Amino acid sequence: MYRAKKFLLSIAGAFVICSMVVITLSCMKKKQDEELSLFIERFRQENKIPGLAVGILKDGKVLLAKGFGLRDLKQKKKVTADTIFPIGSCTKAFTATSLGILVDQKKLNWDDPIVKYLPNFGMYDDYVTKHVTIRDALLHRTGLARYENLWGVALDCGKPATRYEIVKRIKYLG
Repeated sequence: MYRAKKFLLSIAGAFVICSMVVITLSCMKKKQDEELSLFIERFRQENKIPGLAVGILKDGKVLLAKGFGLRDLKQKKKVTADTIFPIGSCTKAFTATSLGILVDQKKLNWDDPIVKYLPNFGMYDDYVTKHVTIRDALLHRTGLARYENLWGVALDCGKPATRYEIVKRIKYLG
């Protein structure tokens, strides 16, 4: 349990760093990139975070994509900009924020049915499929049992399934 809390604190720390970076970086130059990298590395070491990756995008352009520390302590493998981290429940905040931005832009509504945007989405019950909303999904009131079962749905013969396949298979979670 202690290890899980430490891991979540590490993830939270990385999220805080990313948030601070996004807020403070509107015009990044090479010197600022170096200073930022030093700041992140110092923060990582002071907080004993084994490794993290930072990506900053503005207006569709990548301003920074860099890894810090190690992704595998035993084998001394470094984190890169392409390292994939299991971030668990942090995805809920990212998803809700992204959807909130789309709501503000009037591109979707919280109470729109999911099938309006994902026609291949389906639940075991056809009525639920047609009526379950974005708000329902965010509030975990869709009727799906536990979302961690999605890991099994996300694999196709041991390799990652496509997003299309994952959405198509959600109806089989029980």
